[in-house]
Amino acid sequence: MKTFNGHIVTVSWLVQEPGIIGALYNTKEFMTIRINLIFVMICCVFIRTGFAQKTNSNETVLSVKTGMSFLITEIYGDFSGAVNEFNSQPGIYTGIELSHFFTDALEAGGGLSSSILRGKASSPDFSAIGYQYYLEEPFNEAVQYKNMLLGPQLFARYHFGRNGQDSPNLTWFVKAGAGVLFHKSELYFSNRTENELVFGKGRGDSKQGKLASGVFVVGGGFGHKITDVISIKLAADFNMVGYDFLDVVHNFDDAGNRRNIIGVFTNISAGLAIKLNKPEVLNDEHLPFKP
Repeated sequence: MKTFNGHIVTVSWLVQEPGIIGALYNTKEFMTIRINLIFVMICCVFIRTGFAQKTNSNETVLSVKTGMSFLITEIYGDFSGAVNEFNSQPGIYTGIELSHFFTDALEAGGGLSSSILRGKASSPDFSAIGYQYYLEEPFNEAVQYKNMLLGPQLFARYHFGRNGQDSPNLTWFVKAGAGVLFHKSELYFSNRTENELVFGKGRGDSKQGKLASGVFVVGGGFGHKITDVISIKLAADFNMVGYDFLDVVHNFDDAGNRRNIIGVFTNISAGLAIKLNKPEVLNDEHLPFKP
């Protein structure tokens, strides 16, 4: 039985207590219901928009892509600033995806990606010196890092201007997703022979076990249809990781406490999207949201 301030909520009690409906409206339970309703309404708008006059149903796509990865920055967890202790260098990005179009506009799927992040520091002035393992004072030799990130990802894309067989050759899309990244990381001296390691994760003389972190992805891009089966895609994804190890060196404050860091890196890619099946074309009289 639902209660409010010790009273059992009934229709007659609500009528006898003026203003009580407004008070109930602002409770946590009613706020949750309102948020859920808004979410359902947004989903309905997406679905209704996706079902145009002609719709490709059951379209499955295999995508392969390659390009560049680049560490942009590491942001303090309270968004008070950012830190860049290396000069970032571009690395190689590759990815493969399998996705399905549930409507002309809404695509969802999963994939596997590989990103290599690189950077150099000729005169290291790391906040981790004296705190992080193997970074003992004095530490002033030029170093560079290599962080190989591999992991699965689930995502959704929303395509604008895509309308079944009547779609223009050029369309654009936005993307959101999440996944897991497995790190294979190394920091090594730049000016020593055979790239002598300072320390590493998963290789060298300092195998410290496996390291994995969650990643949240937002991005967008363009698609250009070459044939009815093959399209070209150009995309830029921004990856956010809540762990301060993208440049292989942790971050500390003046008191020697680890900072809460959000690392941001980008993948810029070009690739091919190949339809694996020939979708059935549905006319508007068969659509569930016919106006």
